[in-house]
Amino acid sequence: TAPSQPQNFMIYDISNPNNNDFKEFMSWQIYTSTTTAQFSNYKLYRSVDGINYSLLSAITDINQNYYTDTAVASTTTYYYQLNITDSDNDISSYSVPQNDLPDGQGGSDFTAPVISSVSAAEVQATWARITWTTDELSNSKVEFSTQSAGNYASTTTSISYVTSHEIFISDLAPNTEYVFRVKSTDVMSNEGSAPGGSFLTLGGPIISDVTTESVSDQGAVIFWNTNKDSDSYVIYSTNASLSGSSEIGNPAMVGSPYQHRVTLSGLTPRTTYYYYVKSTDSDNNISLDKNDGNYYSFATTYDTKPPVISNISTPVKTSSAIVIIWQTDELANSQVEYGRTSGIYTDFPALDSVLSINHAYTLTSLSESATYYYRVKSADANANQAISLEQTATTTSAREIVIQQVGGGGGIAVEKDTTAPVISNIQVLNIAAFEATISFSTNESVVGFALYGKGTTYGNTAGSSEFMTSHSIKLSGLKLGTEYHYKVTAVDRSGNTSISEDKTFSTKFAAEALEELMTLENAEQFQEDLEGMIESVMPSLVPPVISQVEVSDVTESSATVSWRSNVPAYGTLAYAAEKDYQSYNVELSQVEKKTREHKIELTGLSPATIYHIQARSFVFPGVVGKSKDITFSTKASKVKPEISKLGNTELEVRWVTEKETSSFAEYTNLITKKVYRVGDSTRVRTHNLKLENLIPDTPYEIRTFGYDENNILVEGDPLKIRTKKDTVAPGISAIRIDNALLPGRTDKLQSVISWKTDEPANSLVYFEEGVGISEELANTAGYENEYTTDHIVILTNLKPATVYRIRVASADESDNLTKSPIRTILTPRSPESVFDVIIRNFQDTFGFLKKLQ
Repeated sequence: TAPSQPQNFMIYDISNPNNNDFKEFMSWQIYTSTTTAQFSNYKLYRSVDGINYSLLSAITDINQNYYTDTAVASTTTYYYQLNITDSDNDISSYSVPQNDLPDGQGGSDFTAPVISSVSAAEVQATWARITWTTDELSNSKVEFSTQSAGNYASTTTSISYVTSHEIFISDLAPNTEYVFRVKSTDVMSNEGSAPGGSFLTLGGPIISDVTTESVSDQGAVIFWNTNKDSDSYVIYSTNASLSGSSEIGNPAMVGSPYQHRVTLSGLTPRTTYYYYVKSTDSDNNISLDKNDGNYYSFATTYDTKPPVISNISTPVKTSSAIVIIWQTDELANSQVEYGRTSGIYTDFPALDSVLSINHAYTLTSLSESATYYYRVKSADANANQAISLEQTATTTSAREIVIQQVGGGGGIAVEKDTTAPVISNIQVLNIAAFEATISFSTNESVVGFALYGKGTTYGNTAGSSEFMTSHSIKLSGLKLGTEYHYKVTAVDRSGNTSISEDKTFSTKFAAEALEELMTLENAEQFQEDLEGMIESVMPSLVPPVISQVEVSDVTESSATVSWRSNVPAYGTLAYAAEKDYQSYNVELSQVEKKTREHKIELTGLSPATIYHIQARSFVFPGVVGKSKDITFSTKASKVKPEISKLGNTELEVRWVTEKETSSFAEYTNLITKKVYRVGDSTRVRTHNLKLENLIPDTPYEIRTFGYDENNILVEGDPLKIRTKKDTVAPGISAIRIDNALLPGRTDKLQSVISWKTDEPANSLVYFEEGVGISEELANTAGYENEYTTDHIVILTNLKPATVYRIRVASADESDNLTKSPIRTILTPRSPESVFDVIIRNFQDTFGFLKKLQ
């Protein structure tokens, strides 16, 4: 999207015919971006016929809303127009053309701007906004100090020419009285001044280090620090003036170390947002940080990332159906494709287009005791689709068997139906020694489950496989003569869940159960019930089902893995590094006791490395339940950056990494809180970045980081530095040039050039053969990176009897440079023969030999 057209483009004739000084002064409104792209430059064009324009100047400072054209003649009418280019190289339409004849109409202005309406319009704990107006275009300056000092020693200025002035003065002390005055200078250098009065800063918390910590397509995390307990709020908008803004935050007091984080969500992708932060302390003192009136900003990304699919499981399987559930990390649709052969999917049920983060899909009309291969698919609202790895599931025999509890998902899904189902008519039927049946009804079609166990922690789950309103769930594996607690759960197609209150029932004793078996006349039924009894007392022959595998507390060399099994079991954890992953080459065990909750800590891991893990649980060693393969990455080792060169306005930062990574440095001006970034995506081990355009005598915090080939972040410890204040160039003195012919050579000589400086500086000599007037000499010699006060540079390739122009130069460590005036020297001639010497002496003595030559 192109920038908007420049506004209020105007011309002012400031010529002075008295001294033939003809000028045209132009001004325009400062550009405010309406797109995600940033400002690049103003381009000013000039014409003498109003048709053919040529580029006059490209201005890269967004706040320089003016230009003075001095290359004009009083006999020519000039035409001007302006456009704006952004960082995407999009170009605005041209401004309305303006024209003028430089005839001196503005040259008689000797009147200073008239200043009025001076006000401390907004005052906070550490800053204040000063406003005033002038009767003509002029720049802005505020001079201020504490009332106790009263010397107006501090100054904040703006180069922009405006009539409505606004200056933010910052780094003030809370709860302190300040005095100020304002000044404005017009385009003819006439300065006006006006007293401002005084103001008292508030006593709120001091806000610092405001940073957009992370940005995604629909969210961002805003971070800042305070110096005391206070709450956390962010006020944000897509409008640069923050009109129609929203506010989000946390009213809780943030204690030491007083770090604030607020997460913005539900944002629009690929959109620029503007914001400021607010913190209020326990005494109700409020502080705002508006970034000197510019507000902070960030641009959301464009979503090209597919959803991340996780937690695939089959909580319910029957002889003819399988319920498949999974989760995604963002709202997405749901589909399953499956078949009887690995890698070949012959069935494609209809797409469920409802966007959710919790997904449920039921495969029906399946074969009994058959293995099916399937994978799940989810696509987000931007059609970014994710497809899982192949999974397997096997239908049961005629009886229903539950192998895993339904997992809960996080987040908020946008669903059409937000009303939970109503559960009614709960009953326990067909109670036997080792089994029972729970029935209930719902007011809409749902998948129903029953949680049951010896106490209110339950621990077991059974469920039906289809969406229906009348439910009958068989519980198996019970113990005879035992009281059981249970409650039922109903989940509708939109994920709305209802859970009943806790209820109890008791199984029958063995005598009652055997008596019932003996009364059965049907041999087939007898055999089935007897097998059911045997199966119910030996649930451990079925491999434990593993769920909720999580990796936490990841460091450079360790991690903790936890998981859950559906029955008490022993736990083991197999793992391998990515480079060794042909199979799991290490296994750790946890066999002290059987448990449902398992946790194993991995140690001795390598930094910045991808690891594969598989959680395993068993009751008998030959019957092992296994999780799917899961990967995680250890954190990279911290690197130690260092400042290799520090000057007034630039520095160099260096660091070394174990692996090849890209090179980035993010640096924050700790006074203005503005954040800048430089970098190089080329992966190297030795990193060297130059930070330029810094402000002298200013504190900065530098964060170095990069990404390796696996996109793992490798970052260094933050550095805090202050740029140098030295703005004085070294003084050069005692320049001396000594020439000596090289032994045995008549065509070359060496020149020893020496000088002194009043501070350590480098040593450079510029030289060129011949005479001339140019200030730039073609050749250079010396030592650019060595600093001393005594300088010697030897030139070894000069010619004898030749004119050379030479100058010396020295720059101190703050890059303040001094160059000497250019000297012209004549190098000595080659050694003379005896005859040459005799002739020369006769010439000097008698002079008559001059006529012979």
